[in-house]
Amino acid sequence: AARRVGLSLDAAAPRELGEVPAHVQVVTVCDMVHEELLPGDGWWHWSIPDPVGPGSAVSFNAVVEELENSIDSVLRVIHRQQGENE
Repeated sequence: AARRVGLSLDAAAPRELGEVPAHVQVVTVCDMVHEELLPGDGWWHWSIPDPVGPGSAVSFNAVVEELENSIDSVLRVIHRQQGENE
C-alpha cells in the first residue's frame, strides 16, 4: 500500500519510543499499543482498523486513505493557526 502511493519505507526500522527526540509528535494507530503503553500527555491516538486481518489491497488502501485524511486535517489546522498568528 505504501509503495502504491509513492511512500518508501526502505529506511524505516522499528525503534524504542525512548529514542524519539523531544518535541516530536507521537501518534499511535494500534489500539493494543495505545492500551499497553503509558502515553505521554502530548501523544495522539487515531484508532485505525488493522488491515492485516482482511489482508486485501483494499483494506490496506483504506488505512492509507484514513491516515492521509487525518494528517491533512492536522496540517489544515496548523496552517490556519499560523495564518492567525501572522
